[in-house]
Amino acid sequence: MGALLIIAAVAYLLGSLPTAVWTGRALAGVDVRSRGSGNPGATNVLRSIGPVAALFVALVDVTKGWLAAGWAWRPPGLDWAVDSPWAPLVAGAAVVVGHAFPLLAGFRGGKSVATAAGVVAALQPAAALICAGVFLAVAFVTRVVSRGSVAGAAAIPFALAGTAWSSGDVEAAVREGLFGLALAAFVVWRHRPNIRSWRAGTEPRIGR
Repeated sequence: MGALLIIAAVAYLLGSLPTAVWTGRALAGVDVRSRGSGNPGATNVLRSIGPVAALFVALVDVTKGWLAAGWAWRPPGLDWAVDSPWAPLVAGAAVVVGHAFPLLAGFRGGKSVATAAGVVAALQPAAALICAGVFLAVAFVTRVVSRGSVAGAAAIPFALAGTAWSSGDVEAAVREGLFGLALAAFVVWRHRPNIRSWRAGTEPRIGR
């Protein structure tokens, strides 16, 4: 239990690195939380600063999730690391929470879409491709990034469970399916303002 708590703490601090906030300050001298939608994520950085900065933010945020779930939970040479199927899930949950409520940015973070994508990629790369496909399809059809994000998040539990099940690992299918359900619920919950904007018809569309 002690090792899992350390793993969670390390992953949370990794998630707390406010990529969009630091990038905005370094490149444009602004806090992206005061621009556009106010969300410190790649989409708002794209609208507020530009595509290069947005791509950098997205890649770093994905990497945070991938490192936490794929490597940070079992660093080589450290005797407190545990070989447990729950360790990457604990790390994945902590890094996503850290991104949403970052200690290093006044607990005002992003919606955790990119970081969650990195977590899913570390657990099941094929599942990440499925979710990315859902995201792209819905965003393309609706021309609303947040709709694609919510749809992609909703696909997480099915993609994780289905991928694990197809490999014959029933226990992993159940474990990762439940984890994916919690992860999807959290990401959708973080999109509450966007959902309200959908209903009001004020959500920004791609190309406008």
